[in-house]
Amino acid sequence: MVMIDEIVSIIKNLPLKEALIYLTTQGITSYATKGYEKIKQVIIDKQNEGKYAFVPNKDEVLFLEQAEKSPDYQQILILVPNYKYVDLIRTGLLLKEYNRRINMEIESEKNRQQISRIKLDIVNRPGGGRLLKIIKLPASNFFPIILSYLYELKIHSYPENQLEEEFNELVDEWERSTKFVDKDTSLEEVLTFCNLMIRENNPRFFLLGLYENQIKIVEEIMEKLDKEQLLNKNNYLKKIEKEDDRNITPKIEVKFFKDPSIL
Repeated sequence: MVMIDEIVSIIKNLPLKEALIYLTTQGITSYATKGYEKIKQVIIDKQNEGKYAFVPNKDEVLFLEQAEKSPDYQQILILVPNYKYVDLIRTGLLLKEYNRRINMEIESEKNRQQISRIKLDIVNRPGGGRLLKIIKLPASNFFPIILSYLYELKIHSYPENQLEEEFNELVDEWERSTKFVDKDTSLEEVLTFCNLMIRENNPRFFLLGLYENQIKIVEEIMEKLDKEQLLNKNNYLKKIEKEDDRNITPKIEVKFFKDPSIL
């Protein structure tokens, strides 16, 4: 048993490939042998760390497996099926679930700690800053809007490699090119944001408003932009999606993007 503990101690500090090579040199090629449970768990943890950028606990593994069936994850597989970091989308969906529980005041402190632990694990990995950017997108309220935008491009016959390039750009830029209209956001603030995006010739930007008052602000902005013809003059299209079903949170989403026919 001491020997197994020593092996576990060694492979814990090795990358997965090197750990597997080391185990082979020790004559360990199968984990079915009684007493190898600890070794097997280390390898499983390393495999999961490679997929999700952190080591999930048992409950998180279950969620991540179920998240593969979620509509958002399935849409990413359709839009950018060869995306290198596709499994990190599920990690982002896990963070979104923790945030949902916090908002519902379900074990809030515990869920905050889980989010902090995961982010810390990710940041400490090679390229952790970039990995964290990827994970933050599906954890945000803007992920469905961005998926919808990518579908707009797909409809206009964008090839898969261009869709992936666009998605990579969105990972880097979405926080700057999105505006969430909440109860403290003024009409002037939203208008300033839109004018900045147009002035900088940003190829795409997005608005999201929840609840009646915020929806009204967004609609007023649309009227003002139309009246001044700022979008037409600068070759922008807009697409508005509004939900006011009583059974769901009322919201309005607006996508602004350059006319694909002139790109």
